[in-house]
Amino acid sequence: TAAVSIAAINSIGNLGGFVGPYVVGVVAKASGKPATGLVFLAGLTLVAFVMVLAAPLTSRKDSA
Repeated sequence: TAAVSIAAINSIGNLGGFVGPYVVGVVAKASGKPATGLVFLAGLTLVAFVMVLAAPLTSRKDSA
């Protein structure tokens, strides 16, 4: 299970590294201001932060 989870996280990270610069370029070109692309990424980071805070925290006790 751990190997599959690590592979999924790695795949999503690689996909983000490929798509991210393209999306920043598209957003910056559409607005005419280069900083807009970075503001877009900052907004996505804020959304991710809120999602992490909203995730329920659970703890498992070891049976050993």
